[in-house]
Amino acid sequence: MTWQAFEMDAKREGRAEGRAEGIIKSGRRHGFSDDIIIEDIMAELRCDLAYARKVMENYDRCETDEFHVSLNV
Repeated sequence: MTWQAFEMDAKREGRAEGRAEGIIKSGRRHGFSDDIIIEDIMAELRCDLAYARKVMENYDRCETDEFHVSLNV
């Protein structure tokens, strides 16, 4: 993998982490169930159910600042 491709992957992952964090925070702030939040993560990140659940677990396990580092599931 070239360095440019690696950088693009890292930027793409960073955006996904930020979007997932925003979905979770917003969903919880508005009182949505975890199932609805997971559905939103799946739709936004275009991922499967297992990955969306893992994202949610990682978010719950970590402090917000650590979430960006730990999302590499």
